[in-house]
Amino acid sequence: VMIPMWNAYSFFITYANIDNFEPKNDKMPENVSNVLDKWILSSLSQMVEEIRTEMDRYNLQKSANRFAKFIDDLTNWYIRRSRRRFWKSQNDTDKTEAYATLYYCLLTFSKTAAPFIPFITEAMYQNLRTADMPESVHLCDYPTPDNCRDVYLEKQMENTMNAVSLGRFLRTQNNLKVRQPLARALLVAPDAETEKMLQGTISIIAEELNVKSVEFESDEGALVKRSAKANFKVLGAKLGKNMK
Repeated sequence: VMIPMWNAYSFFITYANIDNFEPKNDKMPENVSNVLDKWILSSLSQMVEEIRTEMDRYNLQKSANRFAKFIDDLTNWYIRRSRRRFWKSQNDTDKTEAYATLYYCLLTFSKTAAPFIPFITEAMYQNLRTADMPESVHLCDYPTPDNCRDVYLEKQMENTMNAVSLGRFLRTQNNLKVRQPLARALLVAPDAETEKMLQGTISIIAEELNVKSVEFESDEGALVKRSAKANFKVLGAKLGKNMK
């Protein structure tokens, strides 16, 4: 958790200093328009909700393990797909919303993780806090879930990341590097709702897999050949003369 978290924090600090970004407060950004911002804020609220629930039950190990998923969402998906928003030269609304969203995520994460990793979260907080905030992360109220959960969007992005992960795995299996463009990716969704979700993120899937088009196939059997072969060594020991 700590190395990728610190990398995300360093990424934010580097570009925030370049662009002279000044946070206004520790409140969640409102009315963000970019779907990535909406998703990561929903993911953050989900993390806080689940960690609070498990801590109230004294399941501290389960609470601590929950940080890993959010950090993976933040670094391997949100920041990676939002880099161009931070890099572009003009300071437009989209760039400002990206800064505000990442700032809020890092600040809230430092407060949520403070009981588990007290020193590194304090170091982050001291550099993120504004003058009107408590002097230490350990003097802050523990975060409560924001009213921004979008369960459909969370599921949609999870399905999208799964599709991308499977596509990359197939590329690796066939020694086809991502930088080599391919004609198409063919997806088989387990149900109509999942297909509808993936239809909404076709452009993301196509870009991540470097394919010109993404198509859907409803009949899995048309793409898969199944066969079975007996494990004679195991069956022979059990069946003996009845093996045949």
